[in-house]
Amino acid sequence: MTDDGLRHPALSLRDLHVQFGGRRALDVERLDIDPGTIVGVIGPNGAGKTTLLDAVSGFVDASAASVLLDGTTELRHLPSAQRARLGIGRTFQESRLFPSMRVHEILCTALEHASETGPAPGARRRRRSRARLEQDAGTLVDRFGLDRFAELTVGELSTGTRRLVELACTRARNPRLALLDEPSAGIARAELGGLAEVLRSWRDQEGCALVVVEHDLAFLGTVADEVVVLGAGQVVAHGPQGPVLERYAGARP
Repeated sequence: MTDDGLRHPALSLRDLHVQFGGRRALDVERLDIDPGTIVGVIGPNGAGKTTLLDAVSGFVDASAASVLLDGTTELRHLPSAQRARLGIGRTFQESRLFPSMRVHEILCTALEHASETGPAPGARRRRRSRARLEQDAGTLVDRFGLDRFAELTVGELSTGTRRLVELACTRARNPRLALLDEPSAGIARAELGGLAEVLRSWRDQEGCALVVVEHDLAFLGTVADEVVVLGAGQVVAHGPQGPVLERYAGARP
């Protein structure tokens, strides 16, 4: 919160650059993400969408004047694990879950890890009881529509359902900022409405800011408050989703 009572951006980027060999893959001079908003990121292949998420979460080497979380925490020199502990959640284009673990079990594990490491500096670290873990995992199962799959192993799930489990694991940490790489990929068209509701409730109930890289512009139009368009690693446009999607609907991956 600033002195005049205004909220800090959930994420502020200044002069963020990523270089792969002799090619500048990302060149973002300025980008602010407001708290409690869903921001879609679109652009053609090679525009830098996943690289942007990697740079913010610490998975690629990047130079930056500032990568500021909630206006208070500078991330630019921190490794990815420490950024996660400070409140950065991340999903990937390919699900990274243990295939032999049951869904309910893997959610309990995510919740237990979150309680032990804490979501933010100064957070009170306290182990949940087994009963509390089971209860909280059940809540995530309900929120993400995973009731039918709770006792199945991850390896038995479809690609789309694994993606929902990964999202639930990310939400288990109660991040301040969630970076989601193509969350709709592999999810049946008929189930996208449920995914949209999951993302909107995550924003509304937790106040989390979500940055969503998406190729499905129709889906993005149902969830995003704002849209960022990337081209050749640069921010081409950033604004309310309606006008931006209408103008840049051709910026498909």
